[in-house]
Parts: sequence; structure tokens; C-alpha cells
Amino acid sequence: MYNDTESIFLKIIIVGDPGVGKTSILTQYCYKRFEESTRPTIGCDFNTIIHHSKSNKIIKAQLWDIAGITKHFLLGYLSNLENRPRKIPGS
Repeated sequence: MYNDTESIFLKIIIVGDPGVGKTSILTQYCYKRFEESTRPTIGCDFNTIIHHSKSNKIIKAQLWDIAGITKHFLLGYLSNLENRPRKIPGS
């Protein structure tokens, strides 16, 4: 059966120095509210939003809020990927 609705999936990572407002921007965009004070993000957090475009496309976006100390978080994550045991299909 033909489905004329296309789906697009995006992953968007918000990075920046500590305390600049990354969490506030995502809270405003996802929940339409502003919070005067927020707790610092530890590690990462994410929200998923779904948007229906005028051209009948469904856009799903994961918005990732990465802690302000990104270089330590990302370097640790990437180094774990390289050293992680991998299962080879068919083995």
C-alpha cells in the first residue's frame, strides 16, 4: 500500500559553555515555558518533538541537551565506543 506521508528523523545536539541557557532554550522550545532557574545538566538529557509540515511530512527530532563540560563528556563517550566489544553478525 502506498503511503504519501514521508518521515524525517533528526538528532540535534545543543552544546555550549556551562550556564549559558541551553536547557532554558530547549524547555522554551519543547514545552513553551520559561523557568527562572534550572539545575545544571549532568551528562545529557533529551526531548523528542514531532512536527507535521505543510508538505505532509512528519519531522521527528531528538533534541539533546549536553552538559556544559562537553569536552570531557564527549571524549569519554567516544573512547568507550572504540574500546567496547563488538558482536560481529554471523559469529
